Amino acid sequence: MSAATVLPDLTGAEAFVAWMARQPVRHEMLEGRLVMMAGGSNAHVTIAGNLLVALRNRLRGGPCRPFGSDFVVELDPRNRFYPDVSVACGETRDWTDRPLLVAEVLSPATRRFDLSVKLPRYLACLGLRHILYLEPDRPLARLWVPGEPPGDPSIVAGLDARLPLGDLGLELPMVELYEDVALG
Repeated sequence: MSAATVLPDLTGAEAFVAWMARQPVRHEMLEGRLVMMAGGSNAHVTIAGNLLVALRNRLRGGPCRPFGSDFVVELDPRNRFYPDVSVACGETRDWTDRPLLVAEVLSPATRRFDLSVKLPRYLACLGLRHILYLEPDRPLARLWVPGEPPGDPSIVAGLDARLPLGDLGLELPMVELYEDVALG
């Protein structure tokens, strides 16, 4: 008979981040329960990296910074996610509860969870200004702006298109986000 695993109290974001730093597998928190995360493909990692670099280059010197997938976004004490990229302003902690942008690169393994579970929680997050979902196999972005009338996202498609992120005061060329990605 195997021994039961006893989890520490993970209700505080600091405790959650400290515990996760010691885990061999990454978990997100959904309604107070731990959910194991899937890995990413070459295209997934490349697109997320390109987005992180594009945001870093444009936000450099200002109060806002982009963070990669190792940075926890706490939507509330029962929901903590590791988006592929996030942006927060004036953040000095190893996590944030005040993101301005979250971005997810969709994949077959995570698409349903990202769209049906994470998206409604992102849309309900006060202060979040941009929710961005990127397709891994074609240059297509879906952009939601919480607080605007609910409905379908704005669609930005094609390598010649530009992705408007008005609350961050910038636009990103899609060709830059999909650089070095085998599209097909």
